[in-house]
Amino acid sequence: MIAGNEKTITRELGRFAEAGATDLLISPYGDTAELLALAASLR
Repeated sequence: MIAGNEKTITRELGRFAEAGATDLLISPYGDTAELLALAASLR
């Protein structure tokens, strides 16, 4: 699980990618529009 602000989430997702993770499951909690924008920026 990753929780935090945009900077924290981006950093932690990078750690998962470096470890070889290839799939991402997002369970929205909070502002869905903000979450979708963040997810789109990670492409």
